[in-house]
Amino acid sequence: MEQIKYIGIDKLKDDEINTVMALSEEHYTKLSRYLPNIAGMAVHIKLHSDSGPTDMRKDYEITVKAEAATRIFTASSQGWVLELVMKDVFSNLIREIEHMFHDK
Repeated sequence: MEQIKYIGIDKLKDDEINTVMALSEEHYTKLSRYLPNIAGMAVHIKLHSDSGPTDMRKDYEITVKAEAATRIFTASSQGWVLELVMKDVFSNLIREIEHMFHDK
């Protein structure tokens, strides 16, 4: 989708890129239900790997920014499993949006 910008995705393997893009597009539609005036979203991926061979475990740090008309919402998460980190960061973002618009 053109509303989603990916930063740091070039450091991932092809299957990881497909996972990131599929989960981002899926959660973008969920976010548009919470933020009908969403202007765009940026997914920033940082890779922290061991100093060993390239096939060693990778530590993913993902930050997502959702730009609405009045505010920018940001959430981040870090972990060893890419799918879990992606789902966690989007659940954190949805929780932040719900908290902002919660009636007092």
